[in-house]
Amino acid sequence: MSLLIVALSALGWSLFDFSRRKVGEALSPVPAVIGIMFLQTLVNLPWFSLQALRDQSVEWWWAALASVIFNALANVLFVVAVMRAPFTMAVPLLSLTPVFSALVGWIGFSESLGPWEIVGLVIVVLAALYLGWRGEARRLQRSEWWGLAFMTVTAALWAVTPFFDRICTQSGEVGVATYVASQCLGVAVLLILVQGARRLWSQGSSKPEIEIWPRVRTTRLGVWMVVAALAATLGLGFQIQGVQIMHVGSFEAMKRALTLMISLALGRIWLGEKLSFEKLAAVAAMALGVALANSSFHAGP
Repeated sequence: MSLLIVALSALGWSLFDFSRRKVGEALSPVPAVIGIMFLQTLVNLPWFSLQALRDQSVEWWWAALASVIFNALANVLFVVAVMRAPFTMAVPLLSLTPVFSALVGWIGFSESLGPWEIVGLVIVVLAALYLGWRGEARRLQRSEWWGLAFMTVTAALWAVTPFFDRICTQSGEVGVATYVASQCLGVAVLLILVQGARRLWSQGSSKPEIEIWPRVRTTRLGVWMVVAALAATLGLGFQIQGVQIMHVGSFEAMKRALTLMISLALGRIWLGEKLSFEKLAAVAAMALGVALANSSFHAGP
């Protein structure tokens, strides 16, 4: 059952990663995330319970707010990253997420690391660095290097959010759909407030006007946004279930290994990006690293 939950979460996140990239072709990063989050809220709305949220403690709301802030920033940076760097180079860098998750789990939740796990996490880091160095036959442009840097920060942010998710859902008092809907709505509202503040700040200056929701001239945008909302619901829903029965670092390691394979296939089939030997070797090393990282993960005393 655990492996099935991981596989379904990985499938959802892989489709979400790709569909967000397609949405980013028509919208700038912040409006793209706002639209997807509103749609994802609607998907989960039929199972939403306002009363369950009202009954939560102040500590619960602080954890939920922290998750909203981290998710908002991570989602925006992800879109920026995949629009600047090659998709089949940027997405594999999310394999760094288990490394950051293991560190956070060790520091904040006493989830200790065995020797093989440490070896696995080191392999993931080295393979990710090698991917950025030799992932493409051509020399990367400066903007593409920035894209890879943004994806690394995204990996760090998404390593922390599952811990907040576990804090908010482990009591069982808030259903997964209610939590997901509240999180997505929170991210959308937060980004609207940010856009509104930026718009007020830019008034009277020579800077171009900031649009919260710009005009769109492509009919495919709506389709990709719906795909993104459904895929994110699938990925996040099973992720929340997974971190209830597994250590976060272990779950992230297994999920990212599967996500890597699916993302490479999507990038090759739909975007036509070449799979060089160096790129495949780096991804294979990452898969080995996450397998080792998951080999003996256990809770500390």
